[in-house]
Amino acid sequence: MRGRTRSGFTLIELLVVIAIIAILIALLVPAVQKVREAASRAQCANNMKQIGLAAHSFESANKRLPPGVLGPMSPLDTTKPPTFAYQLIGTLPHLLPYLEQAPLYNQMMNGPPADYMSPSKVYPGFWNYGSMWAAAQARIPLFLCPSDEPTAPSVASMVYLQLNGGNSGTADAWFFTGITYLGLTNYAGVSGYFGDFNATYIGIYTDRSVHSLGQFTAGDGTSTTLMFGELVGASNDAMPTRDVAWSWIGSPCMPTGWGLPTKSQWYTFGSKHTGIIQFCMGDGSVRGIVKSADFNSYVFASGWRDGRPYDDGALMP
Repeated sequence: MRGRTRSGFTLIELLVVIAIIAILIALLVPAVQKVREAASRAQCANNMKQIGLAAHSFESANKRLPPGVLGPMSPLDTTKPPTFAYQLIGTLPHLLPYLEQAPLYNQMMNGPPADYMSPSKVYPGFWNYGSMWAAAQARIPLFLCPSDEPTAPSVASMVYLQLNGGNSGTADAWFFTGITYLGLTNYAGVSGYFGDFNATYIGIYTDRSVHSLGQFTAGDGTSTTLMFGELVGASNDAMPTRDVAWSWIGSPCMPTGWGLPTKSQWYTFGSKHTGIIQFCMGDGSVRGIVKSADFNSYVFASGWRDGRPYDDGALMP
Protein backbone atom coordinates (compact mmCIF):
# COMPACT_ATOMS: atom_id res chain seq x y z
CA MET A 1 0.00 0.00 0.00
CA ARG A 2 1.13 3.50 -0.76
CA GLY A 3 1.92 5.59 2.23
CA ARG A 4 -0.52 8.41 2.95
CA THR A 5 0.54 11.85 4.14
CA ARG A 6 -1.83 14.06 6.15
CA SER A 7 -1.54 17.82 5.79
CA GLY A 8 -2.24 20.09 8.77
CA PHE A 9 -0.94 22.94 10.93
CA THR A 10 2.15 22.52 12.94
CA LEU A 11 2.05 23.95 16.46
CA ILE A 12 4.10 26.95 15.39
CA GLU A 13 1.82 27.65 12.42
CA LEU A 14 -1.24 27.42 14.66
CA LEU A 15 0.26 29.89 17.13
CA VAL A 16 1.05 32.29 14.29
CA VAL A 17 -2.54 32.12 13.01
CA ILE A 18 -3.92 32.74 16.52
CA ALA A 19 -1.58 35.70 16.93
CA ILE A 20 -2.70 37.20 13.59
CA ILE A 21 -6.37 36.78 14.53
CA ALA A 22 -5.73 38.42 17.92
CA ILE A 23 -4.03 41.39 16.21
CA LEU A 24 -6.93 41.77 13.76
CA ILE A 25 -9.44 41.73 16.62
CA ALA A 26 -7.36 44.27 18.55
CA LEU A 27 -7.44 46.56 15.52
CA LEU A 28 -11.10 45.97 14.77
CA VAL A 29 -12.62 46.53 18.23
CA PRO A 30 -11.46 50.18 18.61
CA ALA A 31 -12.65 50.91 15.08
CA VAL A 32 -16.09 49.47 15.86
CA GLN A 33 -16.22 51.47 19.09
CA LYS A 34 -15.33 54.67 17.23
CA VAL A 35 -18.02 54.03 14.64
CA ARG A 36 -20.54 53.30 17.38
CA GLU A 37 -19.62 56.48 19.30
CA ALA A 38 -19.80 58.54 16.11
CA ALA A 39 -23.29 57.18 15.48
CA SER A 40 -24.33 57.87 19.09
CA ARG A 41 -22.93 61.38 18.91
CA ALA A 42 -24.82 62.04 15.68
CA GLN A 43 -28.05 60.72 17.22
CA CYS A 44 -27.50 62.87 20.29
CA ALA A 45 -27.00 65.94 18.09
CA ASN A 46 -30.22 65.09 16.26
CA ASN A 47 -32.07 64.83 19.58
CA MET A 48 -30.83 68.25 20.61
CA LYS A 49 -31.69 69.78 17.25
CA GLN A 50 -35.25 68.49 17.53
CA ILE A 51 -35.51 69.97 21.04
CA GLY A 52 -34.18 73.30 19.79
CA LEU A 53 -36.60 73.40 16.86
CA ALA A 54 -39.44 72.49 19.24
CA ALA A 55 -38.52 75.53 21.34
CA HIS A 56 -38.74 77.67 18.21
CA SER A 57 -42.14 76.19 17.40
CA PHE A 58 -43.29 76.87 20.96
CA GLU A 59 -42.17 80.48 20.65
CA SER A 60 -43.95 80.86 17.32
CA ALA A 61 -47.19 79.60 18.87
CA ASN A 62 -46.93 81.41 22.22
CA LYS A 63 -44.88 84.53 21.36
CA ARG A 64 -42.32 83.51 24.00
CA LEU A 65 -40.03 80.63 24.86
CA PRO A 66 -41.03 78.14 27.56
CA PRO A 67 -39.89 78.95 31.10
CA GLY A 68 -36.75 77.43 32.55
CA VAL A 69 -38.64 75.95 35.49
CA LEU A 70 -41.86 76.66 37.35
CA GLY A 71 -40.19 77.21 40.70
CA PRO A 72 -40.51 79.86 43.43
CA MET A 73 -42.02 83.16 42.38
CA SER A 74 -39.06 84.80 44.10
CA PRO A 75 -35.46 83.52 43.95
CA LEU A 76 -35.18 84.37 47.64
CA ASP A 77 -37.92 81.91 48.56
CA THR A 78 -36.11 79.32 50.67
CA THR A 79 -39.06 77.18 51.74
CA LYS A 80 -38.41 73.48 51.48
CA PRO A 81 -40.52 70.38 50.91
CA PRO A 82 -43.18 69.67 51.92
CA THR A 83 -44.12 73.29 52.69
CA PHE A 84 -43.33 74.77 49.28
CA ALA A 85 -46.09 74.94 46.70
CA TYR A 86 -44.88 75.40 43.15
CA GLN A 87 -45.18 73.16 40.14
CA LEU A 88 -41.45 72.32 39.77
CA ILE A 89 -42.04 71.61 36.08
CA GLY A 90 -38.96 72.06 33.88
CA THR A 91 -38.59 73.24 30.29
CA LEU A 92 -38.93 69.94 28.45
CA PRO A 93 -42.55 69.12 29.41
CA HIS A 94 -43.68 72.34 27.69
CA LEU A 95 -42.17 71.06 24.43
CA LEU A 96 -43.92 67.67 24.33
CA PRO A 97 -46.65 68.73 21.86
CA TYR A 98 -43.93 69.93 19.46
CA LEU A 99 -41.95 66.69 19.72
CA GLU A 100 -44.70 64.31 18.58
CA GLN A 101 -45.53 63.63 22.23
CA ALA A 102 -48.98 65.26 22.28
CA PRO A 103 -50.70 62.11 23.68
CA LEU A 104 -48.30 62.10 26.64
CA TYR A 105 -48.82 65.82 27.18
CA ASN A 106 -52.59 65.38 27.10
CA GLN A 107 -52.30 62.54 29.60
CA MET A 108 -50.17 64.74 31.83
CA MET A 109 -52.68 67.61 31.73
CA ASN A 110 -55.73 65.43 32.38
CA GLY A 111 -56.03 66.47 36.00
CA PRO A 112 -54.34 69.76 36.90
CA PRO A 113 -55.91 73.17 36.09
CA ALA A 114 -55.83 74.25 32.44
CA ASP A 115 -53.34 77.03 33.19
CA TYR A 116 -51.08 74.83 35.30
CA MET A 117 -48.14 75.32 32.92
CA SER A 118 -48.35 79.12 32.96
CA PRO A 119 -45.22 80.87 34.33
CA SER A 120 -47.49 83.44 36.02
CA LYS A 121 -49.49 80.84 37.98
CA VAL A 122 -48.54 78.95 41.12
CA TYR A 123 -49.92 75.50 41.87
CA PRO A 124 -48.89 72.49 43.97
CA GLY A 125 -46.05 70.27 42.76
CA PHE A 126 -46.68 67.94 39.83
CA TRP A 127 -46.60 64.82 42.05
CA ASN A 128 -49.89 65.94 43.63
CA TYR A 129 -51.69 65.07 40.39
CA GLY A 130 -52.02 61.40 39.47
CA SER A 131 -51.99 62.08 35.73
CA MET A 132 -48.72 64.02 35.99
CA TRP A 133 -47.07 61.48 38.24
CA ALA A 134 -47.97 58.69 35.82
CA ALA A 135 -46.73 60.66 32.80
CA ALA A 136 -43.47 61.52 34.57
CA GLN A 137 -42.50 57.86 34.57
CA ALA A 138 -42.49 57.64 30.77
CA ARG A 139 -39.14 56.93 29.13
CA ILE A 140 -38.73 59.28 26.16
CA PRO A 141 -35.82 58.18 23.89
CA LEU A 142 -35.52 61.69 22.43
CA PHE A 143 -34.53 62.98 25.89
CA LEU A 144 -31.74 60.42 26.31
CA CYS A 145 -28.22 60.50 24.84
CA PRO A 146 -27.32 57.12 23.27
CA SER A 147 -23.76 57.43 24.63
CA ASP A 148 -25.05 57.47 28.20
CA GLU A 149 -26.54 54.36 29.71
CA PRO A 150 -30.07 55.32 30.82
CA THR A 151 -29.51 53.71 34.21
CA ALA A 152 -32.11 54.48 36.85
CA PRO A 153 -30.61 56.38 39.78
CA SER A 154 -30.13 54.34 42.91
CA VAL A 155 -30.53 57.28 45.27
CA ALA A 156 -32.47 60.16 43.76
CA SER A 157 -34.17 61.58 40.72
CA MET A 158 -33.54 65.30 40.63
CA VAL A 159 -36.56 67.48 39.98
CA TYR A 160 -35.37 71.02 40.70
CA LEU A 161 -32.24 73.15 41.04
CA GLN A 162 -32.37 76.52 42.82
CA LEU A 163 -29.37 78.81 42.87
CA ASN A 164 -28.65 80.84 45.99
CA GLY A 165 -26.42 83.78 46.70
CA GLY A 166 -25.27 84.64 43.20
CA ASN A 167 -21.49 84.60 42.99
CA SER A 168 -21.18 82.53 46.17
CA GLY A 169 -22.01 79.57 43.97
CA THR A 170 -24.37 77.65 46.22
CA ALA A 171 -27.45 75.73 45.23
CA ASP A 172 -30.32 73.70 46.59
CA ALA A 173 -31.21 70.49 44.85
CA TRP A 174 -34.66 69.29 45.72
CA PHE A 175 -35.34 65.71 44.83
CA PHE A 176 -37.18 62.54 45.74
CA THR A 177 -34.98 60.12 47.64
CA GLY A 178 -35.26 56.54 46.48
CA ILE A 179 -37.33 57.27 43.38
CA THR A 180 -35.86 55.05 40.69
CA TYR A 181 -38.57 55.11 38.06
CA LEU A 182 -39.04 58.71 36.94
CA GLY A 183 -38.20 59.17 33.25
CA LEU A 184 -34.71 60.62 32.91
CA THR A 185 -33.13 63.18 30.61
CA ASN A 186 -29.67 64.10 29.35
CA TYR A 187 -30.70 67.58 28.18
CA ALA A 188 -31.48 70.83 29.98
CA GLY A 189 -31.89 74.53 29.31
CA VAL A 190 -29.01 76.97 29.87
CA SER A 191 -29.58 79.55 32.64
CA GLY A 192 -26.38 81.56 32.11
CA TYR A 193 -23.68 82.28 34.66
CA PHE A 194 -25.83 81.91 37.79
CA GLY A 195 -29.35 82.35 36.50
CA ASP A 196 -31.38 85.20 37.96
CA PHE A 197 -28.62 86.05 40.43
CA ASN A 198 -26.42 87.58 37.76
CA ALA A 199 -28.45 89.81 35.44
CA THR A 200 -25.48 90.56 33.18
CA TYR A 201 -24.84 86.99 32.12
CA ILE A 202 -28.36 85.64 32.50
CA GLY A 203 -29.29 82.75 30.23
CA ILE A 204 -32.32 82.00 28.10
CA TYR A 205 -33.94 79.69 30.66
CA THR A 206 -34.39 80.78 34.27
CA ASP A 207 -37.06 80.45 36.93
CA ARG A 208 -40.40 81.39 35.31
CA SER A 209 -38.62 83.15 32.45
CA VAL A 210 -40.63 84.49 29.50
CA HIS A 211 -37.89 85.48 27.06
CA SER A 212 -38.15 85.52 23.29
CA LEU A 213 -35.51 85.14 20.61
CA GLY A 214 -36.26 88.65 19.35
CA GLN A 215 -34.96 90.11 22.63
CA PHE A 216 -31.36 89.07 22.04
CA THR A 217 -29.08 92.09 22.24
CA ALA A 218 -26.33 93.09 19.82
CA GLY A 219 -23.37 90.77 20.23
CA ASP A 220 -25.61 87.95 21.45
CA GLY A 221 -27.03 86.48 18.28
CA THR A 222 -29.02 83.27 18.41
CA SER A 223 -26.25 81.41 16.57
CA THR A 224 -23.70 82.31 19.27
CA THR A 225 -25.83 81.80 22.41
CA LEU A 226 -26.22 78.47 24.21
CA MET A 227 -29.83 77.33 24.59
CA PHE A 228 -29.71 73.64 25.64
CA GLY A 229 -26.86 71.44 26.79
CA GLU A 230 -26.07 67.87 27.78
CA LEU A 231 -25.90 66.62 31.36
CA VAL A 232 -25.34 63.26 32.99
CA GLY A 233 -25.98 63.87 36.68
CA ALA A 234 -23.46 62.31 39.02
CA SER A 235 -22.22 58.86 39.90
CA ASN A 236 -20.76 57.47 43.06
CA ASP A 237 -17.57 55.68 42.01
CA ALA A 238 -18.27 52.93 44.52
CA MET A 239 -21.65 52.15 42.97
CA PRO A 240 -22.43 50.54 39.60
CA THR A 241 -25.52 52.66 38.97
CA ARG A 242 -26.22 56.38 38.67
CA ASP A 243 -26.83 57.70 42.16
CA VAL A 244 -28.13 61.12 41.07
CA ALA A 245 -29.90 61.89 37.80
CA TRP A 246 -32.29 64.44 36.33
CA SER A 247 -35.89 63.68 35.43
CA TRP A 248 -37.32 65.17 32.24
CA ILE A 249 -40.43 66.47 33.97
CA GLY A 250 -38.28 68.50 36.34
CA SER A 251 -35.49 69.20 33.87
CA PRO A 252 -33.33 71.95 35.38
CA CYS A 253 -32.17 75.24 33.95
CA MET A 254 -28.47 74.61 34.43
CA PRO A 255 -25.90 77.35 35.17
CA THR A 256 -22.46 77.67 33.62
CA GLY A 257 -20.85 79.32 36.66
CA TRP A 258 -19.18 76.11 37.81
CA GLY A 259 -17.50 75.60 34.46
CA LEU A 260 -16.97 72.23 32.81
CA PRO A 261 -15.04 70.08 35.30
CA THR A 262 -13.18 67.03 34.05
CA LYS A 263 -15.65 64.83 35.89
CA SER A 264 -19.08 66.38 35.44
CA GLN A 265 -21.17 66.98 38.53
CA TRP A 266 -24.93 67.05 39.07
CA TYR A 267 -24.79 70.87 38.96
CA THR A 268 -22.80 71.15 35.70
CA PHE A 269 -23.31 70.27 32.08
CA GLY A 270 -21.52 67.10 31.01
CA SER A 271 -21.58 64.18 28.60
CA LYS A 272 -20.24 60.70 27.92
CA HIS A 273 -18.85 61.78 24.54
CA THR A 274 -15.08 61.73 24.20
CA GLY A 275 -13.71 65.21 24.81
CA ILE A 276 -16.84 67.24 24.06
CA ILE A 277 -20.24 68.29 25.36
CA GLN A 278 -22.90 69.05 22.77
CA PHE A 279 -24.98 72.22 22.98
CA CYS A 280 -27.95 73.48 20.99
CA MET A 281 -27.56 77.13 20.07
CA GLY A 282 -30.35 79.70 19.98
CA ASP A 283 -30.81 79.25 16.23
CA GLY A 284 -31.36 75.49 16.61
CA SER A 285 -27.91 74.44 15.38
CA VAL A 286 -25.88 71.95 17.44
CA ARG A 287 -22.18 72.19 18.19
CA GLY A 288 -19.65 70.43 20.37
CA ILE A 289 -17.76 72.35 23.06
CA VAL A 290 -14.53 70.95 24.41
CA LYS A 291 -14.59 69.91 28.06
CA SER A 292 -11.48 72.04 28.56
CA ALA A 293 -13.18 75.16 27.16
CA ASP A 294 -12.03 78.60 28.27
CA PHE A 295 -14.20 79.53 31.27
CA ASN A 296 -14.89 83.16 30.28
CA SER A 297 -15.81 82.26 26.71
CA TYR A 298 -18.11 79.53 28.02
CA VAL A 299 -19.89 81.96 30.36
CA PHE A 300 -20.15 84.70 27.71
CA ALA A 301 -21.68 82.17 25.30
CA SER A 302 -24.34 81.29 27.88
CA GLY A 303 -25.70 84.85 28.27
CA TRP A 304 -28.27 86.27 25.88
CA ARG A 305 -28.00 89.98 26.71
CA ASP A 306 -24.46 90.63 27.97
CA GLY A 307 -23.25 91.86 24.57
CA ARG A 308 -19.84 90.31 25.20
CA PRO A 309 -18.10 88.70 22.21
CA TYR A 310 -16.05 85.63 22.95
CA ASP A 311 -13.29 83.59 21.39
CA ASP A 312 -15.16 80.94 19.44
CA GLY A 313 -11.94 78.99 18.95
CA ALA A 314 -11.62 78.60 22.73
CA LEU A 315 -14.76 76.46 22.72
CA MET A 316 -14.24 74.34 19.63
CA PRO A 317 -12.66 70.87 19.53
